[in-house]
Amino acid sequence: MNCQSKRNCRTNVLEELDRGLNQIVRDVFNAEPIPVRTPALRVVELPGNYIVECDLPGVPTDAVTIQVEDGMLVIAGERSVPQALEGGNVVVDERRYSRFVRRLQLSKDADVAGIDAEYGYGVLKISIPKQAAVIPTKIQIRQVN
Repeated sequence: MNCQSKRNCRTNVLEELDRGLNQIVRDVFNAEPIPVRTPALRVVELPGNYIVECDLPGVPTDAVTIQVEDGMLVIAGERSVPQALEGGNVVVDERRYSRFVRRLQLSKDADVAGIDAEYGYGVLKISIPKQAAVIPTKIQIRQVN
């Protein structure tokens, strides 16, 4: 720092301190939010059913349960901390290990008895059929002469 007078030196130091503190505040408030510990969902409505896709990377199938309770689809599970490799130290671990529960209100037209689920590539895919009476049926119009 090149100062021509003590006053200029003080001003420069204070400006640098102010810039540094402002940068810290910007970093804190602009930081990425901490991910919520519930898996991300995608719900798609098709003419005959609903598809629910739930991201569960690293969660084994036997650690996941799906059930219907009081008109709600409940997806629960746990991603456990893996056992450490013998002789190794974890250097960086950004994964989230915890229990999770997702609850989705089922539509009134959902056919609970026909719900089907499959799991692959870290994505749980649940198909919820609509009740047959609610699926729109196209009526053909006959031409009369």
